[in-house]
Amino acid sequence: MKRTRYALVATIALVACGDAEPREYEGLHRRGEANDDHAHGDDHTHDGDHAHDDDHAHDGDHAHDGDHAHDDDHAHDGDHAHGDDHAHDGDHAHGDHAHDDHEGHAHGPDDHVIVLDDDAQRRLGVQVALPIRGALAPTRSVLARVEAPPDQLAVVAAPVAGRVLGLAGGLARPGTRVRRGELLATLVPTPSAPELTTRVAADLSRAQADVDAARLQRDRTRALLAEGAVAERRVVDAERELSVAEAALDAARRGSALVGSARGGRGGSGWRVVAPIDGVIDEVFVGDGISIAAHAPLVRIVGERERWIAAEVPEAWIASLPERPSATLRLGAAAPIALPADALVHVAHVVDPHRRTLTVRWSSLASPPLRVGLSGNVDLASGAPLDGVIVPRTALLELDGRTIVMVQVADDEFLDRDVRLGARSGDRLLVTEGLTPEDRVVIAGAALVHLAAGGGGEVHDAHVH
Repeated sequence: MKRTRYALVATIALVACGDAEPREYEGLHRRGEANDDHAHGDDHTHDGDHAHDDDHAHDGDHAHDGDHAHDDDHAHDGDHAHGDDHAHDGDHAHGDHAHDDHEGHAHGPDDHVIVLDDDAQRRLGVQVALPIRGALAPTRSVLARVEAPPDQLAVVAAPVAGRVLGLAGGLARPGTRVRRGELLATLVPTPSAPELTTRVAADLSRAQADVDAARLQRDRTRALLAEGAVAERRVVDAERELSVAEAALDAARRGSALVGSARGGRGGSGWRVVAPIDGVIDEVFVGDGISIAAHAPLVRIVGERERWIAAEVPEAWIASLPERPSATLRLGAAAPIALPADALVHVAHVVDPHRRTLTVRWSSLASPPLRVGLSGNVDLASGAPLDGVIVPRTALLELDGRTIVMVQVADDEFLDRDVRLGARSGDRLLVTEGLTPEDRVVIAGAALVHLAAGGGGEVHDAHVH
């Protein structure tokens, strides 16, 4: 067993290769390491003139060869004689100087025990927890976005070119709540070209003539009906034609009035711009008195009720997609939002020809409502649940092809443990081999604990392929 102890210090002196200059260190410092270099621990001091400090550096006549192995035949001359109790075997046991504080923890000969005192753990932000035994269904993560249903988003545009006139208090500001049908502004058409004025006047004259002709025809048909010369059906048809002509005349008169007010700059009449839905004015695109073109946006209104979550499922996963899938929405650091099967809106029947994905939509009534346009991820169930122990994703590390966790085996001792992963669901991972519910697993600061041991290799957060 290899055992490494660390402590937090401000300044240490390193004596190695003739270099006795003090060096400043912040954070972790190796106080003693029992390995092939034969560095002695804290409590191992020798009487006489040759006192060993914490690093137990040997100099002078006490030079050791490369392996520096002590046995019963290796006696030290002079004042620095080691008794029988100071025999060094292969495991570097110090005679009667056993570590009582770690009795009862059996470690293999190749285990590298990392010792971090309470202060070091606090500085590294180490947190430990017991894993949870249970079942976890594997999931697949796909890209998703937040949408507004058609009845929860409206961009009000100008029906014709004209000048925007606000209400008495001016145009509504963003954040103003409006009701469907509420007046937002008036749009006065811009002054028309001479040919348009002529056409409008001609349309009005034609409509008036059509009304006069239809009224005359109705009166004549009524007279013939009284004499029994025509059927009653002829009178009904004549009255209907008169109604159509009168409606056309009203429209022609309104058009003529709009053109007249625009040419005169009076603004006495115009197009009423009203809110098409209940909601909040999210954006105002124009100012009071501004002239705009036809179809230019005026305001954007967003409803405050329902949102849709649209997930893009890759073409290769469509075959395994359930008929009514459930999912979990993750938006950054916000709490996950469950999307149950009964919240499903629609599974598209057409694969997007460019992205090669199928859109699946769920309804969300989260309060406050989600922001339209947010992007995130949706975790889709992709298989039957598996049994094992569940740990957070932060507990897993990948190191040179190994998947490991850091396990606390005593108050100040840690070991790395190889594990096998079975499933992932969001930020939770299922371990099928290598852990038990009784193991105290490092769930925060695992990478720092591993690096504190001076371990080589490149450390990554683990993931399920």
